Amino acid sequence: RTSVLEKISENYNDDQFQAREREIAEQIFRLLMKDAALRVREKLAERVKDNARVPRDIVLHLANDVDSVALPVLEKSKGLSDADLVSIVEKSHDMGKLIAISKREEVSSRVSDALVETRYAQVMTALLGNEGATISDRSLEKIAEGFRGEQKVVEALAKKPRLPIAVVERIITQASDKVAAE
Repeated sequence: RTSVLEKISENYNDDQFQAREREIAEQIFRLLMKDAALRVREKLAERVKDNARVPRDIVLHLANDVDSVALPVLEKSKGLSDADLVSIVEKSHDMGKLIAISKREEVSSRVSDALVETRYAQVMTALLGNEGATISDRSLEKIAEGFRGEQKVVEALAKKPRLPIAVVERIITQASDKVAAE
């Protein structure tokens, strides 16, 4: 099955199929995304993660699979909308999936807001370290307030360019308090 998948996905990704052949390939993908063999689903996710033409139902199914299948799709697929990503963030407590979303090439403020609401320090650090993430001032303030005692989060926040003045003041106050306590 994996060798068949390799051949089909290569031609699919290279846009070598006519319309009917593309439909057949997508039906094969739909069968393989439900395959009991984890290796087959992992290979499918790896092969389709960079192709924005893959039908949404396939991408969503893979994004909601186990981590080894979902993470490449969550981090790379352009077939996931902001609404899809927000829904996954709101439903998931899986750190790997949340971090994969926070590392996407582009993360909208809507998705960033949802990630901030998870209140996981590791997710905040990954999101703040992502230059392609748009983070609203309100979310930056929530991070500064909610993660005062988290050294890695505060350091990642301090490295962020163009912080709102309220966040800068909070970081300075926290640093001053820490120095005074020592």
